[in-house]
Amino acid sequence: MIAQSEPIPAIIIQPPVSDMEKAQNNDATRKNMALHVKNINGMHMVQTTIAKENQRLSLNSLGESINAPTTMVVSADRTDALEAQGKTIPV
Repeated sequence: MIAQSEPIPAIIIQPPVSDMEKAQNNDATRKNMALHVKNINGMHMVQTTIAKENQRLSLNSLGESINAPTTMVVSADRTDALEAQGKTIPV
């Protein structure tokens, strides 16, 4: 468990090159690629906003790849956290 006083790590997901080119001048899209791991009530939570340039994002494989727990707080266009939890999200 990460102690409350330790810095919070940030994990960056790079989109495909073509999408990166489309988003070059779009600060919001670049911000949406960042996943911030937070320690909330002793649990490591992953909070992210999914950019439209991403085609699909599997929360289960994402959680395994960054060693995060299965509980995630996710925000995406027209998708709330209850619908998103443990499912693949079309964006």
